[in-house]
Amino acid sequence: MSIDVSMFQQAFFDEATELLNDLETQLLDLEERKADKELLNTIFRCAHSIKGGSATFGFPAIANFTHGLETLLDKVRAGSIPVTSEICSTLFESLDQMRALLNEAMGKGGPAPDSTELARKIDRLSECESRSDACSQAESEASLGERTYSLHIAPGVDVMRTGADPCRLLAQLLELAEVVDVERHDEGIPPLAEMDPEACYVSWDIKLQSTVGEAEILEVFEFIEDESDIRLSVIAETQQEAVVETPEMAQISVDKSLKADTAMLKVSADKVDRLVNLVGELVISQSMLNEAVAEIDFERHPRLFEAVSSMERASRELQERVMGIRLVQLKHALARFPRLVRDISGAVGKKIELVTIGEETELDKALIEAIGDPLTHLVRNAIDHGLETPSERKAAGKPEMGMVKIHARYEGGNVIIEITDDGRGLDRDKILEKAKAKGLVSEGEVLSDDAIYGFIFHPGFSTASQVTDLSGRGVGMDIVRQTIQGMNGSIGLSTEFGKGTTFRIRLPLTMAILEGLSLRIGEEIYILPLTSIVESLRPLREDLSLVAGRHEIIRVRGEVLRILRVHEAFDIQGAVTDPCEGLLVIVENEGNKLALLVDELITQNQAVIKSLEANYRKVEGITGATILGDGKVALIMDVPGLFRGTRMEAGRLLAS
Repeated sequence: MSIDVSMFQQAFFDEATELLNDLETQLLDLEERKADKELLNTIFRCAHSIKGGSATFGFPAIANFTHGLETLLDKVRAGSIPVTSEICSTLFESLDQMRALLNEAMGKGGPAPDSTELARKIDRLSECESRSDACSQAESEASLGERTYSLHIAPGVDVMRTGADPCRLLAQLLELAEVVDVERHDEGIPPLAEMDPEACYVSWDIKLQSTVGEAEILEVFEFIEDESDIRLSVIAETQQEAVVETPEMAQISVDKSLKADTAMLKVSADKVDRLVNLVGELVISQSMLNEAVAEIDFERHPRLFEAVSSMERASRELQERVMGIRLVQLKHALARFPRLVRDISGAVGKKIELVTIGEETELDKALIEAIGDPLTHLVRNAIDHGLETPSERKAAGKPEMGMVKIHARYEGGNVIIEITDDGRGLDRDKILEKAKAKGLVSEGEVLSDDAIYGFIFHPGFSTASQVTDLSGRGVGMDIVRQTIQGMNGSIGLSTEFGKGTTFRIRLPLTMAILEGLSLRIGEEIYILPLTSIVESLRPLREDLSLVAGRHEIIRVRGEVLRILRVHEAFDIQGAVTDPCEGLLVIVENEGNKLALLVDELITQNQAVIKSLEANYRKVEGITGATILGDGKVALIMDVPGLFRGTRMEAGRLLAS
């Protein structure tokens, strides 16, 4: 019987990816805190875990390369090799190489670059320890003291079916500790006729000595600890005067780490997606049930209504909790940016500080995966076009170090992500001149500032005087907007010449289910996202006006709002045409408001979003569809899309 280890390899891929992301963050910290011993130990443990996992699951290229890196890191953390800029650069190169090797193992992209030269460089640095450094290392190791451990290892019966090899793990253990005594327990081995050749029936009690801590020894077995009995205890210790961290402190740290690990359960994303889809169907079924029960006499069937109400509460709580499973902190998407800013700032000769606020803000996993590229492009643009060189900033009375800030926060039922730089800002006149040259603006036409700045999202539009490796070809900002709109989001900007620019992205918390208001237009039912609605009203005749003979506006408490006849935009027959006989629903997007003319409001409900583009085609102003309680299909309005349809026309309206 053959063992399919692909699912267990995927677990290693996920774990290694997280470790590499953590390693990148730690290396960035190391440049600022070169003497931080605990940080060096953490970096070493990351590399050690990757080496152990890759060897266990049969990826020798990763294991062999990481083994050399581990040797270098061991000498660095022991103090025999100082942390220099060359060491830091080599560690970053090694990180990129490990990531390339991992991608190759996962079948992503092409083959990884050849590791030979980088491995030689690592070996050369490892051999550079001086005599005094070696003495320092010996003193450092002596100060740590030697511990004698008792280790009990009882692998699960099916552990080898996961691709793990207990003998290989024991071999890794020998790299960290000296084995003093081994006692094997084979009383669990069944009779030959009942024995499964792929099962593990043996356990061990091992006495070993080492200068490393419990956490490093336990890491050897981290890929089998869930299905195995692994117990480690200190039975003797040589206490030294120079010990900085007491054993009690170390034990607390290990205990916290182990508790954090056991509190986390990893589940396949596919399983979560299937669960979310099932909950979506449950929401639809609940809506249908509510529709049917509404036709029954409440007084004759009170228990039925009570049961349906209880079921609705339970299904809503289930939906909220299941959707919460898909929420991921934004820090996973932002993890790449410290390294990105470090590399780019060095390449362009600018001093840049990256500030991130609100990393704990949560978004749907699909949005986290999709938002990375748009954010990367905006940060690159801010560095290349927005921020000045140190000499330019000094001449302008600014600090030589520029700032790029990423700020995330909740606002209503949405998440707002702002990318701000304190650079030169956008040049309004230059953008307008370029727009005229490309035929986007007629001669003599007057546009609002928002309309002019909006040209930067036009395909192929760029005001850069020269093309760089980072940007300047006019390719990207239109893709950024399309990508964000594809996530049912929107993007806008504000800028002040000489002061800086802020791009503001608005995203929904989730793309699966939304709280909406169903409304009728003619004989059609539409869903309007609840988070976009400000208020609804029936207008008075004296509050309505016409501008330029055809554009309807309404005055609401001193504000002048454009009226959009939704039935005309979507070509709906039989709808109310007189605003005073219908209702105006005021919606807001990026600080702008619009009044939508509808026939009537029906009810607030939950809408399970179904892709319209995947089943039909993309329709401007529509973001998707949903199934109502009566089984009919309702379209979900795309509020940012409705604004986009009126924005350019509004700009020209100002001119008239």
